[in-house]
Amino acid sequence: MRRNSSAVIDAQADAVYFYLPLVPHIGHGESVENVVTQRPGDPAAQRPSDPATQRPSGAIALDIDAHGRLLGIEVVGARSLLRESTIEGLKPLN
Repeated sequence: MRRNSSAVIDAQADAVYFYLPLVPHIGHGESVENVVTQRPGDPAAQRPSDPATQRPSGAIALDIDAHGRLLGIEVVGARSLLRESTIEGLKPLN
């Protein structure tokens, strides 16, 4: 997946994916581990899981490669966890 911006938004899933600036390309299957966390007490965490990602709403997932290096960060329930100014103008996920 190549991209021109450092983040993309999937409005339907209410998810934002942040790419690390020095990771030029994330190939299919390159992310072999996901570390998922939720903020305790966050109202977004009480919503049902997002069917598109199979992650709970209000979750933050770290994508990690086979060498233990961080590739990117996915925020599910983005509208409740991120500032609107962060979300505005993001490139839609194709």
